[in-house]
Amino acid sequence: MVLGMLVLSAVVGGCFRTDPDAAGDPSNAAPRTTDVPLRIWIVSPRVDAPAVERQWKANSDQPIEITAWEEEQFLAQADANADVIVYPARLLGELVDRGWVVKLPEAVGPGQTTSTGPASPGESTQQMAAMAPAERAQVTYDGHLYGVPLGCSIPVVIATGDWVEQMANEPVHWDQILPHLPPGTEGDAPAVDSATVDGQALVDRFLTLVGGFTTRSSKYGILFEMQTMTSRLREPECIQAADVLRHLFRQPGGQRAVVGSHTEAWEWIQSTAGPAVAIVSPTQVDDRSISNPDCRVLPVAGKADFPAGWNTGGGLVGGLAAGCRQTAQSTEFLRWLSDAATRTAVAPLVGGIDPMAPLAGVDSLAWRARRSLDAAYATDAMPREPALAGAHSYRKALAEQLLSILLGEKTPEEGLEA
Repeated sequence: MVLGMLVLSAVVGGCFRTDPDAAGDPSNAAPRTTDVPLRIWIVSPRVDAPAVERQWKANSDQPIEITAWEEEQFLAQADANADVIVYPARLLGELVDRGWVVKLPEAVGPGQTTSTGPASPGESTQQMAAMAPAERAQVTYDGHLYGVPLGCSIPVVIATGDWVEQMANEPVHWDQILPHLPPGTEGDAPAVDSATVDGQALVDRFLTLVGGFTTRSSKYGILFEMQTMTSRLREPECIQAADVLRHLFRQPGGQRAVVGSHTEAWEWIQSTAGPAVAIVSPTQVDDRSISNPDCRVLPVAGKADFPAGWNTGGGLVGGLAAGCRQTAQSTEFLRWLSDAATRTAVAPLVGGIDPMAPLAGVDSLAWRARRSLDAAYATDAMPREPALAGAHSYRKALAEQLLSILLGEKTPEEGLEA
C-alpha cells in the first residue's frame, strides 16, 4: 500500500491537463503564480481550512480559497464554481453525471506542457499503473481516470477486553466475536435523537458487515443486481449484517459507536474497559488522537476469496473541475496535495486522506489499523460502493431504515424491505 502511494506521488505531477473544451484553453494558461485565488472545494465532515492553507502557503505564493462542504450541502449546489474539487470517491458517478469533473486521461495530449514539464499520452497510463488496485478502482469510471486518490476508507474492527489477545493474530468470524460481548436485549435500545446520527458512518458499518458475509463478487453487484439495478438488501448477508449491527448497538454505553461518527466510535472503543467492539474507518479519524495499547485490530475472515470488509468510498479524490479557470496552478495544487509528505501533514486536518507515515508512532493503534489493510489495498476485488449517480440519496434512505431497525421499530427484514 505505502510503496504504491509513494510511486503515485512521484508521477502524478505530469499527468494533469484539462480538456480545452471543459476547463479553459491550455494555450492561455496563466503564469505559475497569479493574483487570482484558486477555488478549492473540499467535501468532508472534517476540514481545517485555515491549517490546510498555511501548509500550502509554505509551498507556494499562489493564493487559494478553500470552501469546506458537508456532502449534502455540496450536492445541493446548482453548479461547481471551483477549480479543484476534493470529494468522496463514492460521489464520482454523481459528479460525472452532472458534468462537474473532467477525465484525466483525455486531458493529456501530445506536445502539451504541464507545470512540471512536457506531458505525453502514456503518462496517464503510467499513473494508473502506479496506483494500488483498490485506489485505481475507486477513481476510475467507465474506463477513464477522473482523479488522484488521497485515501481509501475501509473500516476495521477494533476490540478491547481480555479475550482479544488470543484472537488478534488469525482471521476470525463474527460468530466467534459476538459471544465475548455482553448480551443485549431488545429493551436495551435507547432513544436516539436522529439529528445526532451520522448516517454515512452508520451505513459504512452496515456495509462493512455485509462485505464480511457475502460470497458474491462486487463486479456483479452486492447491493444491486448490476444488470437490472434491483435491490439485494433482502439477501441473507444483509439480514445477517443488520442483526450483528443490532448486537453492537446494545453494547453498554456503545450506542454512539454505531450511530455516531467514526471519530466518536474511535474515542469510545479506546476509553471503554470492555469487552467491546467498534467498526471504525482509520481514514476518517485523527491519527494523533488517543491510542489505547489494550485495543487490538481484529482481522475478520470473509466467506469468499477476497478480503472481508468494504471500501466505503469515503476516501477522498482530488480532481479538476469542469469549470477550472487556472489549469497550471490547479495542476500544481493537485501535485502538491498528492505528495507523500503533504498527505501525511494534511491527513489530520481533513477526514478522508490517508497519511503516508505514522503520525503517532509505528505501534500506534491508527498505524496498526492502516497496516492491517495492506492486503485490501492490493486487490480490486474488495467489495466497494458503486460509483453511481444517486448514491448519496440511496445511502441516506438506507441510514434511516437502519436506525429504525436499531431502535426496534422494525425487524431487519421489514427495514431492509422498505
